[in-house]
Amino acid sequence: MEPLSHQEGKDEYLEESGTNKAFRIYEDEVGPVAWGLFEDEYDLPSSAAGLTGAWTWDQVDSISIGTDVWTRYNEDGSVENTNENTRIEYFQESEPDEWGNSYDEFIGVVEYRDGFIEVRDENWNTIARLVDPANADSFNDIAQKVTGFSEAWTKAEEYLSDEWKPEVPTDAASGTLSRDLLSFTIDEWDNIVVFDETGALIGRINNWSGEDEWTNWQDNKVTNTYFNFNFHDEDWNNIADIGGNTRVVTDPETGLFYTDETNEREYFDVVKPESDTTAWLALGSGIDALFSNTEEASSFSDVSKVRVGEETWTHNVTPDWVEHGRDESSTNTEKRYEYFVEKTEGSGDHTWTYDHFIGSMQVRDGFIELRDENWNLISRVVDPDSALDFGEISASVTGFSEAWAEFDEYLPSSLSDTSALSFLENDWGEIMVFDDAGQMALRIGSWQNEDTWENWDGSTTRWVSSDFNANDADWNQLARTSTWSRYRTKKAKMNI
Repeated sequence: MEPLSHQEGKDEYLEESGTNKAFRIYEDEVGPVAWGLFEDEYDLPSSAAGLTGAWTWDQVDSISIGTDVWTRYNEDGSVENTNENTRIEYFQESEPDEWGNSYDEFIGVVEYRDGFIEVRDENWNTIARLVDPANADSFNDIAQKVTGFSEAWTKAEEYLSDEWKPEVPTDAASGTLSRDLLSFTIDEWDNIVVFDETGALIGRINNWSGEDEWTNWQDNKVTNTYFNFNFHDEDWNNIADIGGNTRVVTDPETGLFYTDETNEREYFDVVKPESDTTAWLALGSGIDALFSNTEEASSFSDVSKVRVGEETWTHNVTPDWVEHGRDESSTNTEKRYEYFVEKTEGSGDHTWTYDHFIGSMQVRDGFIELRDENWNLISRVVDPDSALDFGEISASVTGFSEAWAEFDEYLPSSLSDTSALSFLENDWGEIMVFDDAGQMALRIGSWQNEDTWENWDGSTTRWVSSDFNANDADWNQLARTSTWSRYRTKKAKMNI
C-alpha cells in the first residue's frame, strides 16, 4: 500500500504548494571583482544605512540568497494566486577562538515581500520597513486599483499625522498634493501599505467591500453594497475607520429600482496629548457619571484615548409604484465617543499594554446617552442643541398642546410647569419630554391622519384624526387621548 501522504481521494485536489531554495556566496571563493558585483546588487538599502543595528558591506564575508514561493489553486486546478519572497541573509566570519577555529555569525537579513523591504538585525529585531522601488505604486495607481480609496482618503486625511501629509516642495509640479509624495503597495492580504517620501513604512490600510442580497416582505430584491477602509500606523494602532453602505430595491417583475437608504460612517482615534489641550478636554465634557460606574478610572485625566465617530443614515423618497412608500426623505445622524484607559497585564518580563474600553457617550435623536463598559445605560439626557420649548413643539405638532391639557392631571407633578421642560420629536413622530434636569421623563407617540373621499351625491367628506399616547421613559403607559373630526362639502348642484 502506498504511504498515506501519497494517496489521493476522489474528492481531493491540490490546494496549495510551496518551494524554497537558497544558495550561499562567499567572498573568498568568488574573488574581489565578483564580490563587488554582488555588493551592487545585494548591499543594504541606502535608506537603511546608518540606522541603529544596521551593518555595512565591509563587515560581510558571505551571503545567503533565498526565495520562497507559495501558490494557491482553485478546485479546477487553475492558479488562484502566487506570492514570492526574496530573503538575503548576511554573515560575518568570527574571530578565531583559542584553538584557531572561526565560524559564520549571522548579522542581519533583508526581506523583499509584498512590495516592501524589511530589514532586521542579528536578533531579528526590525530596523526598517521600506518601500521596494521596483514595486511601488503612486496614489493614483492605488485609486484605480481599489474602488473608493480616493474618497476614503479624503475623509480620513484630517485625522492623519503629519508624516502622512508631507509638505509639498516649492519646485514641485503644479497641482502636486502631499499624498502624491507618498508611495504605496498592496500586500498578499490586499492591505494597502503606505510609505513616506523617504520610502519608510508609515502605515497600513486594510479594506473590504461586498454585496448582500435578500427578498423583502414585498417580494422585491434588496441589494446592499458596502465598503470599509481601516487606517493604521506602522504598528497597527488604529487611526481612522471610513465606511458605508447603499441599499437598492428592485421590482423583479418590472426591473424598476430605487435607492432606498444610504449609510456613511467615520471613526477616528484621539490619543491623549503630552499636555492637556482645549480640544482634548472638550472630549471629556459631560461624562462625569461614567467614572462613578467603573473601577478603571476616577476622572477624565485617567483616559488615554477617545474614539470619536459619526454615522449618518439617509432614507430617500420612494417612487410612486412602491407600496407603503416614503414621500419625504429623512436623515438621522449619531455621534459616538468611546473612552479607553491604558492597562498593563502580566508580570516580570512578560507584560503587555492595551487600551481598555470603559464606556461611551452617544448623541442621537436629540438626546445624549451615557453607557458603561458593558453598554448598560447610565443616563439619558436631552441634547441642549436640539431641544425645543413647549411653544415650539406645539407649533410643530398639530394638536399637541390640546393633548397635553388632557394629559396634565395624569402626569407626575414634576412635569406640571411646561416652561421648565424640554421637548424633542424624532423622525418617527415620537415626542420625548425631558425634565428640568435634562432627564427623559416621557415618550409620547403621536399619529395624525387625514383621509378624503367623494360621496355618491357629489359631495366630499374629509376625515381628520389624531392620537397621542403618553408613556414614561421605560415605555409604561400613563395616558392616551385621541380625537377625530369629519368635514363634508355641500351637495353638488345638479343642472336640469
